[in-house]
Amino acid sequence: MSKRKGSSAERDLLHKFWAIPSWVAIRAAGSGSMRYPSPDIIAATATKKLLIECKVRRAGRIYLSKEEVLALREFADLFGGIAYVAFKLDRGEWRFVRMPDLEATGTQYVIHDETPSTSFEELVELD
Repeated sequence: MSKRKGSSAERDLLHKFWAIPSWVAIRAAGSGSMRYPSPDIIAATATKKLLIECKVRRAGRIYLSKEEVLALREFADLFGGIAYVAFKLDRGEWRFVRMPDLEATGTQYVIHDETPSTSFEELVELD
C-alpha cells in the first residue's frame, strides 16, 4: 500500500471521528518515522482516549512488527489510553482490534479473519 493511500485512509478515519458529536481526533503525520512512539491517530471524548495504529490492505492478513506493537503499547501506557489497530480491507469498513487480541507469530503480530474486532459504530458507542 502506498504512503499516499495510507495517509488518505488515516484522514478518512479522522473525519469519521469528527462526524460523531463529542468526539475529537488528531492525526500524527509521520508517526511511523519518528524515533518516539506515536500512534497514527488519537481520538477522544471527555471520558475515553483511543490510540490507533492504522493499516489498509487489499485483502488477506495484516502484519505488524513487534516494534510497532511495543511502541503503541508504550504510548498507550504513558498516555493513559486504550490502544487499537484499525484496519480496512479492499474498500470495506474500518475494524478495530485491541492489543490483547493480536496474535503473536514469533517476530511479528498478525490480524486474520478469526481475529476478534469491533466496528467503528460499536467503538464510538462503547464507554
